[in-house]
Amino acid sequence: MKYCFIIGHNPTLSIIEILNVFLLFKVNIQIISFSNEALLLEVENEFPIKIFFSRLGGSIKIGKIEKDYINIDKLNINEILKLFNIQENKKVCFGLNLYNLNTASSLKMQVGLKNIAIKIKRKLQKQGLKVRWVISQEKNLSSVVIKKNNLIEYGADILILMDKNMVYLGKTLMIQEFEKYNERDFNRPIRDIQKGMIPPKLAQIMLNLGQIKKDQTILDPFCGSGTILQEALLMGYKNVLGSDIDFNSIKITKKNLGWLQEKNTHYLKVKNFNLFQCDVIKLSQKIPFNSIDTIISEPYLGPTKNIISINKTIQELSRLYLESFREFKKILKKQGVIVIIFPVFKTLKNELLFLPILDEIKKQGWKNNLDLPKELFEKDIIKITHRNSIIYSRPEQRILREIFIFKRSIGL
Repeated sequence: MKYCFIIGHNPTLSIIEILNVFLLFKVNIQIISFSNEALLLEVENEFPIKIFFSRLGGSIKIGKIEKDYINIDKLNINEILKLFNIQENKKVCFGLNLYNLNTASSLKMQVGLKNIAIKIKRKLQKQGLKVRWVISQEKNLSSVVIKKNNLIEYGADILILMDKNMVYLGKTLMIQEFEKYNERDFNRPIRDIQKGMIPPKLAQIMLNLGQIKKDQTILDPFCGSGTILQEALLMGYKNVLGSDIDFNSIKITKKNLGWLQEKNTHYLKVKNFNLFQCDVIKLSQKIPFNSIDTIISEPYLGPTKNIISINKTIQELSRLYLESFREFKKILKKQGVIVIIFPVFKTLKNELLFLPILDEIKKQGWKNNLDLPKELFEKDIIKITHRNSIIYSRPEQRILREIFIFKRSIGL
């Protein structure tokens, strides 16, 4: 079976996240092709698509491929119509999307797509059906447009993937639940913008990079307003701990998670979480040695505005991170994992300044553990830094996020 994932604005993170979740679910896959738009996989065994896709923060759509052709001119209208979900007495709405895997779409391809849409519309109208071809100003339909027009329920969101020597035809099965993301990002009781806010989608991605089993213990020692804890609980994790040096942050997190607990009509009941105030360098006084399976966290990244001295900020944060890693070593199990964000400062000259502490972290006994399949390096869309990390940012940001995965070095 072939499945495609339409990925978000950071292809590197999106693709690595998907591969990590397949590993977690113990599903064998083979990468067929990928680009900055889509990932196409051969999936050897069944997997729970709804549960799987709902936990992905970096994917916009998941679709199943039904047919493949040697070129776009061979696309069969009847085969496309078989993918439609036509409901009695309901207007049929459909979309056509063209995604590139190994080639750029040409004007000829776009014209061909329009001709296909016209043929589909005429054929359905001859059957006495009311039909609408849904288009948008963007190249392909977003999850918002698909949801608004009920394409999955009363028609189809058709996916056409162009590779060098093959064209793949499929349809969208699920889209990212953007409304729920917005609700738990912007409608929570308290959002502490001054301290920085990790997006729920990125929190999900980080949790997935940890490949955490359901019965394992997760700790966020810089819990802030509770976003990572929130996403962990919604993903079904049973043992979730959060701490912060700031008592007000603990109060905010409690209020936000309490709000989440009340959303019974939208969310699972969340429980089994523990919050406490603690300086990160004193964690081992609160948490038993070798008891935590995974640490997922975005520590303090520095002031968001009016940085007087970047060099001084880097020195202070370097000290904080190194002291944190010393304490993590006491409480983390030997096979434990750390998924953590470092700040990267962009100067006015667009120079990137990193925390210069990787050698010190290595001396403490940590291994930078971003291991990737060899085929990911065949295309330059996979952006791994010289520090074996992944950068997550928006163009206007002055403080970028640098994502690392760490494990203990063998024998330490």
